Amino acid sequence: MVDDKVTVKRANVELTISSDQKDYYLSQGYAVIDSSTGEVIEDSTVQTVESLNRKVAELQQVVEQKDAEISKLHKKLKSKNKD
Repeated sequence: MVDDKVTVKRANVELTISSDQKDYYLSQGYAVIDSSTGEVIEDSTVQTVESLNRKVAELQQVVEQKDAEISKLHKKLKSKNKD
């Protein structure tokens, strides 16, 4: 049986591992890369605090926009009900 190999990388550490070990290394913060180009094929399943904070900030902006839209709609509805 031929064991497929994949290359994983985290920071400046690059390893060639068995494809059976891929999920473990992804969960440890490694990304699967193309060994010849270095291009990321599959990103790590672990997210950094910084990336999560960016996502939270993006979602907070969306919530603020939706809240503003809701507020405008409430004002519009109140003004219609007064008429």
